[in-house]
Amino acid sequence: MKYLIIDTNHLLYRARFSMSGDVVTQTGLAMHVILNSIKKIWNQHQADHVVFCMDGRSWRKDVYEPYKKNRVSAKNLKPAKEIEADEFFFSSMNEFVTFLDERTNCTVLHQKFSEADDLAARFIALHPEDEHIVVTSDMDYVQLLAPNVKMYDAMNGFTISPLKIVNDKGQAVDFTLKNDGKIKYGKPNPDFIPDNDWIEKAKFLKIVRGDMSDNISSVLPKVRQTRLDKVFEDRINRGYEWNNFILESWVDGFGESYKVKDLYERNIMLVDLTQQPQEIREAMDLYIATVLSQPKERKNIGFHFMKFASRHELNKVLENNNQYIPFLSSPYLKNPVDTD
Repeated sequence: MKYLIIDTNHLLYRARFSMSGDVVTQTGLAMHVILNSIKKIWNQHQADHVVFCMDGRSWRKDVYEPYKKNRVSAKNLKPAKEIEADEFFFSSMNEFVTFLDERTNCTVLHQKFSEADDLAARFIALHPEDEHIVVTSDMDYVQLLAPNVKMYDAMNGFTISPLKIVNDKGQAVDFTLKNDGKIKYGKPNPDFIPDNDWIEKAKFLKIVRGDMSDNISSVLPKVRQTRLDKVFEDRINRGYEWNNFILESWVDGFGESYKVKDLYERNIMLVDLTQQPQEIREAMDLYIATVLSQPKERKNIGFHFMKFASRHELNKVLENNNQYIPFLSSPYLKNPVDTD
């Protein structure tokens, strides 16, 4: 089986703010973007089923209190007009997800304490013999790349695999890793061969640098990239460079002392999508198995899709509505997954 796994919240949010216009226009265009991206990848890769992953309140907030607290502060500073626009957008998105869940044969995963990337990671782990294409523009998913796992960056038009990155024209492109582990796309280059360990290094840099957008602090502020390159190369031998780094301590501006080793282990738990607490992984696996044990057999999907598209004035979608029905109609056909 070949699955498309959709990072729903991230894509819709990114699509909204890449568009100009009022919130009604942004919302409609965001739906256009995500539906057309799925249609394109569905046809291109001849996929079998679509899985929409949604964000819940993250378990990370319970084990690391500052997690995403900056976003709450930013939200509280918004003017009333922006808050009203956000409420309209999220209400429309909830309606979109409800339609997918109740009127199509797509799988929708939405667990109250898990984020979309957690659910995507566990779905992939529970289907190791299958192929997966994760549709997202969130570079956190790079760490999941494997021979059976690819990413499609829907906002920039790149398909990312362990061996190469290909643009929408089918051209292989070169790329580098930024200091925070995110990808910087380059120019078409059919001869470019990435380092064998580039995926591992991307995750290592994310763990070390943290993520200010999620309020995850660095394990060692202002550490030079040249030093991190040496530490990464020494990660297997655990020699001087590694131990000198991991055993270092530092003091912040408030006189609080920190050990790199403690912060590194904390960031592994927060960043590494295979290292959630055991009880969290088990709960996610049970949830996913329960959802998949109740296969959908929805009828009249085309009719309901046209009603939804009409209600949200998705005129271009309506003109070509039959092109979307295949992925909306294709059910999950496998037996319930084994979570033992």
